[in-house]
Amino acid sequence: IPKAHFAAAISPVWIRWHQRNGKTGIRSIFAAHKKYGPVVQLSPNELSVTSLDGLRQIYRGGFDKSSFQDDFTSYGTPNLVSMLQSKPHSIQKRVLSHVYSKLYVQNSRDLQTASTIILFERLFPVLELAAAQDVPYDAYGLNHAIGADFISSYLFDLSNSTNFISDIETRERICDSYRTKIRGLPGKDKATHEVEEFVASLCKDAQNFSEKDQVTGAQHVPSSMNDCLLDL
Repeated sequence: IPKAHFAAAISPVWIRWHQRNGKTGIRSIFAAHKKYGPVVQLSPNELSVTSLDGLRQIYRGGFDKSSFQDDFTSYGTPNLVSMLQSKPHSIQKRVLSHVYSKLYVQNSRDLQTASTIILFERLFPVLELAAAQDVPYDAYGLNHAIGADFISSYLFDLSNSTNFISDIETRERICDSYRTKIRGLPGKDKATHEVEEFVASLCKDAQNFSEKDQVTGAQHVPSSMNDCLLDL
């Protein structure tokens, strides 16, 4: 297997250094694939695979995940991303998969309404303003915002979701803290606390909203704060 760096076979220092420096990790791995092909070695026990056949074998193989995924644990509780063992992950995935299936999501009238508002009242005005000003715009950050707003509106209802498309200050603050947490940078504990507090506030707002709906007889998706945290 070709090595992305001459030290990759004996030490993870090269790839860890690039990963801690953000985008350089992505660029370095991409450059290695361009030079050596669809499979390259990043560290003594780590490969990067870009071929379709290779990805199918990995995701259908039932392999356990590496301890790297521990960084995605929230509130001290493993979630679907951070569960390392294949069998518990598969069981938990079956519990939640129906509400994330393509058919279920496409037929969600609540999400259709939320999508209309997010696109026409939030996203398109931002794009129109950026085009009118004719200046460089942070499309990378905007993509993060779009993903967060759609996902949180699906989980918590649009009235309790993030509005990162418009609220750039909050978006940058939370995203910076999240990057600090995932990359293990100095200040990781403080950043982790800030991110978890922010998401917990969304869950609490959704729970309050849910309890009000129960009084009025309206329907809602998350039935409790635990359900919200479990989905996250």
